[in-house]
Amino acid sequence: MNRDIESVIDDAVALISSLNSSSTDSIPSYNVDAMKKCITNINKLYKKNADDLMILKSGSISEKSRKQEVVLTAHARQSCIEYIKRCCCTYLHERMLRIKHLRWKHGGHIPEKIKVNHLVDLFSGLCDFGFHWSKFYAYFKISYNNIFRGFLVAKKEERMNME
Repeated sequence: MNRDIESVIDDAVALISSLNSSSTDSIPSYNVDAMKKCITNINKLYKKNADDLMILKSGSISEKSRKQEVVLTAHARQSCIEYIKRCCCTYLHERMLRIKHLRWKHGGHIPEKIKVNHLVDLFSGLCDFGFHWSKFYAYFKISYNNIFRGFLVAKKEERMNME
């Protein structure tokens, strides 16, 4: 399990380390590939969580220890998802801060060389991909929340019936 978690998180950590390795006066090219991998990993983890919670909801697992194991695994996956999201947001925020810094340094006028190298990368890679990512992210998050909410309601009703 730890090896799987490390491989999922590696791409997110690579985003941050790519910014840390460059000076604050420069902006490395937008890393579309690493962002795509991070988003793919998030989607895979959400799907696995949704599948596990559907199994729990269906009641096909009768052993209490196995149920706890599935719930703990789902929580671990959710923690990985949150970590990847934080890394992606940090990457984007740091890029934004560097762009602001360059704007102040150059008097609000970004040199043409920087515009061509970085802003084109950002907009060409992010527009379509960002739209699809946000669409799937919202879908999986709603699905996950609905499944988990249904599981919690079922457990609450089960406890009330026991009393």
